[in-house]
Amino acid sequence: EKHGNAITLENELKPDATFGYSNDVCPGTEEAELNGEKLKVPVMDHSLADKVLDVILAWNNEHPDDQIKVRGHVLVWHSQTPEWFFHEDYDTDKPLVKAEEMDKRQEWYIKTMLEYYVGENSKYKDLFYGWDVVNEAISDNSGTYRNSSEGSMWWKVYGDESFIINAFKYANTYAPAELELYYNDYNECVAKKQEGIVNLLKAVKAEEGEPGVGTRIDGMGMQGHHDMYSPTASQIESAARAYAEVVNNVQITELDIKANGMYDGTEATREFVYKTMAYRYKEIFDTCKALKADGINISGITM
Repeated sequence: EKHGNAITLENELKPDATFGYSNDVCPGTEEAELNGEKLKVPVMDHSLADKVLDVILAWNNEHPDDQIKVRGHVLVWHSQTPEWFFHEDYDTDKPLVKAEEMDKRQEWYIKTMLEYYVGENSKYKDLFYGWDVVNEAISDNSGTYRNSSEGSMWWKVYGDESFIINAFKYANTYAPAELELYYNDYNECVAKKQEGIVNLLKAVKAEEGEPGVGTRIDGMGMQGHHDMYSPTASQIESAARAYAEVVNNVQITELDIKANGMYDGTEATREFVYKTMAYRYKEIFDTCKALKADGINISGITM
């Protein structure tokens, strides 16, 4: 109540969870309509996320002056998306679908998720302040787009980054205007990867337009999985400024700090680690406060 006013569900809104963790085989299909066309789609299961969101909703109803908001995480990610989602008839023994078919599946999935959770008739529509549209699409190795050799079925189907652009177009189409749309990534202060992330943000930004036509991106999520002494405060500052220059709104979204082997099980080293970690967190928060004071829109920190 003192330190927090928003949460992110770590797993329950990811594709594997919304397909009921039926990762090896499609949980069944049903018919849906998309743009006037009938489409065979996997059966979705919202129960895991709903169980958590109902608790938050109940809290908000009981505490109208102390509301908790939620960040949606995540619509498009190479990980935790069942492989069958990319194959003909949702069967991994059959070939991968063509990009045109995957476009329909991606649009259907984004449409369904956003209408269910933030649509006009959703009981959860006032809970969400933003949503991670695409997660971790830049390679640590190359600093460019993560390809199929690094486990991206999206890249394996498309062979390029068009699925990223499409994701932000579909999100723009089906999300209410007040819901912020983000890109989210880690190792975001490493120079080579930072450059790749900036290029991705620029590519999405270049396609901005009206819903149903263009993309919309409202911010960059710097995950913030940091070590005790790296990245430096100046590296964090430099990365935040680079991202803010493209998308204006920057957030630290998954902040944690590794102890880096300093703790050996003794009381003395535990106290040393706690104290060192406290000053490290302070350094990060002070950096964010200084950026904000300098006009950089650092709009949130999630621990």
